[in-house]
Amino acid sequence: MSDVDLSNLKLDGIEDIEEQKALPAGQYLVRITDAVMMNSKAGNPMLRLIAEFPDEPSGADIWHYLNMPVTDTEESQRLIRLKEIKRMLVAFGCDYGPDFFADPTPLIGQECELYISVEQDQNGTDRNRLNAPPLK
Repeated sequence: MSDVDLSNLKLDGIEDIEEQKALPAGQYLVRITDAVMMNSKAGNPMLRLIAEFPDEPSGADIWHYLNMPVTDTEESQRLIRLKEIKRMLVAFGCDYGPDFFADPTPLIGQECELYISVEQDQNGTDRNRLNAPPLK
């Protein structure tokens, strides 16, 4: 037997719990729930965003990664990364100055409407992807 006190467990409704799923492609209201600078597997800085659909509770959260350009990033790739970063931050109404990347938490709670696409991950599971609009 276990010494764990199970008297306060509240498991009512567990039989009704289902996995959230990717939503069909389209325009949705998106809210950022987490924004963290972290290192990629290669050791380079990247911004990890987690977004939810406030009006679509059945939609799975989106984990979106923005790779930062570094000194050895090829120029063409650097420009692509800069454009993707700027598009996302402008869409959510956030500053993209150097101070932002030291603390990206101002993104948390920001909302905007974005086009959400559907892609399959390496396991063949449908995942939603954030698509920021082109810069004006």
